[in-house]
Amino acid sequence: MTPLSSYLNHRFTLKTSFIAAVVLCIAGLLLAALAVNFPMLMIARILQGAGTGVALPLMFNIILEQSPRSRLGLLMGVGNMVCARPDRGRCR
Repeated sequence: MTPLSSYLNHRFTLKTSFIAAVVLCIAGLLLAALAVNFPMLMIARILQGAGTGVALPLMFNIILEQSPRSRLGLLMGVGNMVCARPDRGRCR
């Protein structure tokens, strides 16, 4: 999805791309909640993955394009916290 998100960034505005990604995620969420069989659940998860696959690179693109240079490190750190798994590094 990352190469596709680059294409979408050039073709559409940031706001339109982000809204479409969020709508895909929410549609997948609702479809997964209402899934009655595995194929329906799989389609829902694919929709969620497509929305997230567009939204995450788009988030970093928005941070890099819209934020002031003096706050760039802080905002990239916050963006990385969104992507980081909280259970990494924990002993089991």
